[in-house]
Amino acid sequence: MPSEDHITIRELRGHLAEHLRHVRAGGSVTITSHGQPVARLVPVASLAPRRAGFMRGEFTIPKDFDDPLQDMDASIAAPLMPRK
Repeated sequence: MPSEDHITIRELRGHLAEHLRHVRAGGSVTITSHGQPVARLVPVASLAPRRAGFMRGEFTIPKDFDDPLQDMDASIAAPLMPRK
């Protein structure tokens, strides 16, 4: 797998297609400005797509999840600014 390259913004502008080919092949590119890293290009394909239902059975929703909060009515009726 290609290694990570450090390039300047000027280098990126001048050779964008070349750096994108490097990233597409599995590499990454750190972009620097005045010697400091400011961004990284990494391949998007490395993110695995999520499957529907992949968390099934991992947590449960309480039966009272949709019930109104006890203090909701009081917070709606309260003035936004305290009266003087």
